Amino acid sequence: MPLTSVREQVGVLSGRLARLRRATFRQLAADCRGTYEVVARFLAVLELYRQGRVGLDQMAPLGDLYVSWTAGDQPDHETSTQKADE
Repeated sequence: MPLTSVREQVGVLSGRLARLRRATFRQLAADCRGTYEVVARFLAVLELYRQGRVGLDQMAPLGDLYVSWTAGDQPDHETSTQKADE
């Protein structure tokens, strides 16, 4: 039984990134309780990127991945979770 879902992590990241505006994936995953949650959070980053809600930058190969919020001031949890299901 999954401990978390990508949908849940999209909501977590939407709220956090709308507030922070930019963070490394390392910072965004610092509070994860295990590998499963880190993977779900990374898949959520990819989903947010697919939706056009975040930008991704990596300054050097294998360097930190920077995630920037591009969707405006407020996270739209309902839209984020609906699109995650599609």
